[in-house]
Amino acid sequence: MKRLALAAGLVLATSGFACSGLLGLQEPTIDDTLGDASSDAADGATGDAPAEAAPDAGGPVQLFNARVRRIALDDTSVYYTEMFDFVVGRVGKDGTGQIALANGSAVTGYYPNTIAVDATDVFWTSVAGVHQCAKTGCGNAPIHVIDDNSTWSPGSLAIDATTIYFVNYDSNAPSGQEYSIQKVPKGAANGTVTALAAAAALPCATINRMKLYGSYLYITCDEGPVARIPTSGGAFEVLSNAAAPPGADSFVADTSSIYYGQFLEQASLFQMPIQADAGATTIALTQPYVNGMDVDGNYLYWATVGVSLDNGAGAVVRCPLSGCASNVQKVAGNIDIPTDLALDSTTIFWAANGNGDTPNTGVWKMTKPQ
Repeated sequence: MKRLALAAGLVLATSGFACSGLLGLQEPTIDDTLGDASSDAADGATGDAPAEAAPDAGGPVQLFNARVRRIALDDTSVYYTEMFDFVVGRVGKDGTGQIALANGSAVTGYYPNTIAVDATDVFWTSVAGVHQCAKTGCGNAPIHVIDDNSTWSPGSLAIDATTIYFVNYDSNAPSGQEYSIQKVPKGAANGTVTALAAAAALPCATINRMKLYGSYLYITCDEGPVARIPTSGGAFEVLSNAAAPPGADSFVADTSSIYYGQFLEQASLFQMPIQADAGATTIALTQPYVNGMDVDGNYLYWATVGVSLDNGAGAVVRCPLSGCASNVQKVAGNIDIPTDLALDSTTIFWAANGNGDTPNTGVWKMTKPQ
């Protein structure tokens, strides 16, 4: 079973990379450049030293400390999964009102992972399940839309008004549904799972990430393709051309483009138009292990774990959409293994997992620099 996106996260969270990294950890900062063309840090696509984002008076703020895997936002709160502590929770964007909506492996499912929210509920995946809880709380008794005794193995998650979509990675699933995209209705325990795209219909063997934009599910593949499929079903439209680089992972889209990165030591970031057989343009080089990405009307933001794959080597980086290749800017550094990133209109939020009992994990925020 090939589950690269999840496996990479598990490795980062559990392996004892360079124990010296646990000593002398610094608070995340905004005043550290990313290095130059000869370093292992993040460079612009031209190879020049990246610019430094304008300092922000507030700097990074920790909303709480925990080993957080993924986050999702609404207008007032950040929702999160703690994979190894078996917690799904909510905290206000101002750091108040933190609450565990689901707590314990029998409640969250084993290793709660990807997460999404709608107007009323929060949804997440576990090793073999999909779960749903009201944002206001569900008495530590979420709906197990698919329970952990199933033959499914959900990865990336997306939701619309009525339906939950998930990437299935389990080779023990019903014949023809291994490594597929499945759907299940919201709101009912042990719902009926049906195939949106069976294994034979996929444009690749290994989907890394999936997101919903409008009426399409977009995917990135470890083998390189970027593609989409209507939520109503049908065939995949492969957006990337045959020269697409391997390792496509974290991604985000706006109205005209897809931006994506690789989960590799010598990773790059790419931009491509949303059209069939599009060529990808490199917009940033040497972005080690891209792990979370979002976009607003002016900037593309992403998180990098760092070449050492160790605590304190991570960073939040951005570039202007009008000229990314020549103006890559570091926003925050000294991050203990970032695992996700999300934006609202004024603020950057990120999750940090660390690889042990470190003080700088959890959910962080920072006002977008000017």
